[in-house]
Amino acid sequence: MRAFTVHLPDEKHQRLKALVQSRGTTVNRLIDEMATLMLAEFDVQTRFELRARRGTGQTARGLDLLKKCPQGVSGLCLHAKAVLSQAGVTCSRKPKAPRTFGTVAKPGLPSGGRAL
Repeated sequence: MRAFTVHLPDEKHQRLKALVQSRGTTVNRLIDEMATLMLAEFDVQTRFELRARRGTGQTARGLDLLKKCPQGVSGLCLHAKAVLSQAGVTCSRKPKAPRTFGTVAKPGLPSGGRAL
């Protein structure tokens, strides 16, 4: 484990002391928690940027895949359809009829006619 010195204005140091006292912890533990959160945020940002670079230039392929998504499959699909329609892209594929598995499908019920 490493130790390091941090220079803070007196007012900020007093506020940190009040914070740790209200949380029932120590300044060291608070700094460790803040560092953990900042590193996790950095990792998420790095992963996002890496995935964004891998997808660069593949917009048309992504839009084609989203157009194949049948309506009503999931919230993500519905959201993708909304984004596509805002971008002026329409889906030419007709939605499939819902499977009923022996029950009569009733509009508005996601379970194919059975109330959950």
